Amino acid sequence: MHPTGTSRGLIQVDPGDSDEDLGSQITCESAVILHISHLGKTNYALVTFDTTTPPRTVRNYLELCKVKPYVPRTLVCYRSHRDGHLQKHCPNPAVCSQCGRPHEEDQCPDATPYCNLCKKTGHTARDTNCQLKIRHLKIMQKRMHQRSPTPPRQNITGSEPSFPRRQYNISSTVDFPHLSPTPEISPTTVRLLSRERSGSA
Repeated sequence: MHPTGTSRGLIQVDPGDSDEDLGSQITCESAVILHISHLGKTNYALVTFDTTTPPRTVRNYLELCKVKPYVPRTLVCYRSHRDGHLQKHCPNPAVCSQCGRPHEEDQCPDATPYCNLCKKTGHTARDTNCQLKIRHLKIMQKRMHQRSPTPPRQNITGSEPSFPRRQYNISSTVDFPHLSPTPEISPTTVRLLSRERSGSA
């Protein structure tokens, strides 16, 4: 779970960059980056922003990178094969992933797969095509899109500060003072100047 009022997004990065490198080179103009780290061994980084919805883009140095909203996967316990928790925190007895009964998986006498999540036959709890998993994923995606947008904020992680632009009034003599007219030059003066220039050349 991430803090309320924040959001997370995925950006494509170089797997060779460390988390420290990403923290110094990834910037955003419309949100503050609270945390950034590689997503496992993939070429994606998980970025936490201080806005309720992630921005559309960030910058990796000068490169503009698209941000994909991060939708967490449904937690499935590989001990009880139920959703909502991990194996190390499971209070339930271990069951077979094939049939959902309490015995060793390599000794399963039932060839018919049974899902301990949706309680239906035909697939196991590890199957990504489980309709209950798909339904949970759609709910998470819907919640992401229903979050209200947050006004842009100044980034304090290293980008250039933004300054308010001054509004000028073209009718104001302070912003646009009147200039003195340029005095006219007589033809005689022009001829004298031309002679001086040609003589110095």
